[in-house]
Amino acid sequence: MSSQIVEMKKSQKAQAILFFECICSVWRTLFYVIQENESLKSLAIEMVKAFTYDENERHKEKIPDLGVFLALYTAVCDKINFEDFVDALIDENFIRCVMWWRDSVSRGTADEVF
Repeated sequence: MSSQIVEMKKSQKAQAILFFECICSVWRTLFYVIQENESLKSLAIEMVKAFTYDENERHKEKIPDLGVFLALYTAVCDKINFEDFVDALIDENFIRCVMWWRDSVSRGTADEVF
């Protein structure tokens, strides 16, 4: 029985490594495409700058997935201040968490949410 558990754990570890390598490959492809295409790079820089410096550009309608957007930032991070971007990302992430919590728990006032 213990040998089966060991084999299962090895299999799970191998699957996790393959998944990680796949994610890294997708990121490398994103990075390469953005670096090689100037118009795409300009668009990415404008999107990240807008997100960083304008709260109206952070809404879920414009940036539906913050994780994907973080990957986009890493492709153009040399053009935008790191601290400013992280502040904007954390603010938006916390707002989205509170909005989800508020919608699922209470339809009350802001005092009940916070």
